[in-house]
Amino acid sequence: ISGGAITLKPAPKKGWKYEGCLAEGNLLTDNPLTITPKGDMEVEIIFTQITSKLTYNVQGVDVIAETVLAGESLPAPDTYRVGLEFTHWELEGNIYPEDGEDLQEAIKSLTLKGVDVTVIAKHKPLAYYSIVTSGAALQISEEPNAEGKYPVKTEFSVVPVGEGKFSHWLVNGKKVPAISDTNVTYSDLLT
Repeated sequence: ISGGAITLKPAPKKGWKYEGCLAEGNLLTDNPLTITPKGDMEVEIIFTQITSKLTYNVQGVDVIAETVLAGESLPAPDTYRVGLEFTHWELEGNIYPEDGEDLQEAIKSLTLKGVDVTVIAKHKPLAYYSIVTSGAALQISEEPNAEGKYPVKTEFSVVPVGEGKFSHWLVNGKKVPAISDTNVTYSDLLT
């Protein structure tokens, strides 16, 4: 076409985005783009793949934080944490009971749009660990029976971790007597 205007309407494929057209050394970003060549003209249309940052957060720690291509996902990491029971994954206010097809499809639909995604693992304390807060590990001398109850003389011990220090035993909102600063028996918990 000599002396006439040409209108280009670049249409990216799914998972790609239009960045612009390179014509005579100039990057032109309009879409549609109308140009009027003054002779032979080479136009390069530039598309780039859409990427997103996908983060899996477990107990406040980003255990996976990677860039993924549009429409892609990564398998969820292990959710096991001492003293905690995994309950569900949370993504944009929605709850997913497991790392199944529903969660993966929700992640893929967001990464297809170029949205950064954070998936959070939710946990609840196991009943016999609920007396321990952060900064400590719990050691138990006996295992619970089939009903989840401990023998009467089971000893619970707190071992401070890192900068953690033992403060006191608190059961159902009440301080309880202890054998020592860091030990208490199950029979003490019953009083």
